[in-house]
Amino acid sequence: MTRVSVVIPAFNAGRTIAAAIQSVFAQTCGDYELIVVDDGSTDDTLSQVRMSGDHITCLCRANGGAGAARNEALRIATGHLVAFLDADDVWLPWKLERQVAYFERFPETGLLHGGALVSRTPLQTALGTRDVEDPGAGIAAPSGIFCELFHGDLDINTLTVMAPRHVLLETGGFDERRELHVEDWDLWLRIAARHPVGYLPMPLAIHRPGGAMSSAVEKTFLGQRLVIQQSAHLCQAGCRLHAEAPQQCLERREHRYYSELGYQQFWTGEMKQARSAFAEALRRRPDSIRTRVYHAATFVGRRWFDLARRVLRAGRAGGEPAAIATPDLIQDTPVRRARAAVARGVHRIDDAIYAIGRTRQRILFEGASPLSLVVASPVIEAMRGDRRLELWFTANDSVWNASDLFDGAGINQRVVSAAAARWMKFDAHLNTDFWNMTWLPRGARRVHFFHGVAGKYDLDAPTRIAPVVATFDRLLFPNRDRLRRYAEAGLVDPDTPTAALIGYPKVDCLVDGTLNRYAIGAELGLDRSRRTVLYAPTWSAHSSLNKAGESIITALRQGGHNVIVKLHDRSYDPSMRASGGINWRTEIERICREQGAHLARGYDAAPYLYVADALVTDHSSVGFEFMLLDRPVIVFDCPELIDAARVNPQKVTLLRSGADVAALSDLGRVVDRALDTPASLSARRREIAADLFYGPGFATGRAVQCIYELLGLPAPVSPLEPVLIPTPVDRVPVLSRSSARTSFHV
Repeated sequence: MTRVSVVIPAFNAGRTIAAAIQSVFAQTCGDYELIVVDDGSTDDTLSQVRMSGDHITCLCRANGGAGAARNEALRIATGHLVAFLDADDVWLPWKLERQVAYFERFPETGLLHGGALVSRTPLQTALGTRDVEDPGAGIAAPSGIFCELFHGDLDINTLTVMAPRHVLLETGGFDERRELHVEDWDLWLRIAARHPVGYLPMPLAIHRPGGAMSSAVEKTFLGQRLVIQQSAHLCQAGCRLHAEAPQQCLERREHRYYSELGYQQFWTGEMKQARSAFAEALRRRPDSIRTRVYHAATFVGRRWFDLARRVLRAGRAGGEPAAIATPDLIQDTPVRRARAAVARGVHRIDDAIYAIGRTRQRILFEGASPLSLVVASPVIEAMRGDRRLELWFTANDSVWNASDLFDGAGINQRVVSAAAARWMKFDAHLNTDFWNMTWLPRGARRVHFFHGVAGKYDLDAPTRIAPVVATFDRLLFPNRDRLRRYAEAGLVDPDTPTAALIGYPKVDCLVDGTLNRYAIGAELGLDRSRRTVLYAPTWSAHSSLNKAGESIITALRQGGHNVIVKLHDRSYDPSMRASGGINWRTEIERICREQGAHLARGYDAAPYLYVADALVTDHSSVGFEFMLLDRPVIVFDCPELIDAARVNPQKVTLLRSGADVAALSDLGRVVDRALDTPASLSARRREIAADLFYGPGFATGRAVQCIYELLGLPAPVSPLEPVLIPTPVDRVPVLSRSSARTSFHV
């Protein structure tokens, strides 16, 4: 029999599970088996597990929660002992060895747990953590701890737990009801009621805060309530307080529950709910002074209560010596310190005034061009119906002002100029362009959506604007490649919440079933007897559009195909850098009219990509996006563009490895051949799409979850299912929103 079965449940843990698995492989105790249960993940969790090594038993199941996933592993486990690890945490190397030795010394132990460190950078923390010099010091025999565990005086970190398999099974395993939400505490209570519990007073693991369970505060409290109710009968056997005074035992536990619930609601600004919770707590213990103070404070408000508390703390700490710090002789000057102190004071006063009477958080979305709105609109639409939020819109661009930009998408409320937005107070600022954004002096949490994956203009690692990148609280990365490049360039710490691996919400609609290919073709007036080719060049004075655009469209039409021409929004910018000074709005209309091509007037490329049988581009993100549909891509060879747009050479090679490359002289022949053999390069296209678009179809849900966690709010969208909310389609006669996809409501 294997000594230890290690169980890791994983749901959408592609970013962290490799580190968790490696921490198991690094154990000094080698007699174990590793069982990973993929609980219906929609990201690349499974591929990360498979890449981590061959000695892993991996189970795949429909999503049912962590409890059900752990039970699935218990059914096939062969170890005498079972240890649990969450997919976003890591173990220290001596964890299994220390715990196995404890069970050899105290075989009567029903459950063993230990100390855990908390760190947002667990791998770095693990490297700096040393083993204790005397691992046997302070170790006590297991004892009855049910009373302390039930009343909340003691916590057991699941990532440090080890228990005999027969104990886990005889006590019924984990409760699989999703609404329980604290199924681990429920099981530890059942074990503690029957068996002694041991503890190792040393760090065994490192917990990464801020996971899905940590953010589901309301569900956690509801689950605690259920566990308290169903575990109360166990007090008769395991709780000494119950033996002395049964009624007071339950009242004491319920008082703590309602006090903690009220405290949580109080500090998140839910005063009415907090008042109700503190009232319930006072019904159980009317003599609790702390509860009475908080109950009274709900009538005053959090800001004033917090101010009074800080004043009292400052008074108590007045005589303490200040910490000695090493001075920075360049930056740390009296003038800078004074200026920083004044700024902090002004911001605190401003925050307090802003919060008075507010019931909703104010969010500012800033667009630099129509594409900016296309990139972020699935997320914006998912947030618009939330009464806890107030969405505002602005633009800071010489070509598109705020009204022009948002009117086209039907957004005409809370649209302000950049100058006006600069002096407004916002809780969060959503942005899509590092180079073109409004600075908000009054402070706001900042979130960045990347507006492409093609690697142009140094976006793969913009080290020249590192200070700008550093101002963001969340960077919503579309893929691992870009996250890795930012980490290697020192632009972001990959092990912090700032580096959020989300995917690309813009392309969710290409794979989630919201688009109707035949309806789009009908509204465009496409001849269904002909194959359709989309020409979508990027923007630049050196793009294929500027070099040979009319000739390219002519060559495609001579092949007898439906031809759709989709220009990048920046091609309509009259500047030399963007369009070469050509009025493409007039010019492209003339060309399409003369050649009988369909001009795509909408800024969102998705409907046109979806209806096309093949794509011709030079070097653009749509070239990679089209690969999600696994249809032929033809790259028009345009060397000057690569240099002028500072395209990452690796991205050039990557796009061309999944495409046919053509010059003008052989373009028609190459396109016809690609249409006749659409399966050619199919495997490579799918591989590229999987690398560049993390978990397509579910990126919108992940982005919404990330933003709401930053705001400290429960998210209205679950990442378990695709969020069927599309990006906006412009109001144009060629393509109405009704048939293409759901409308973008204001």
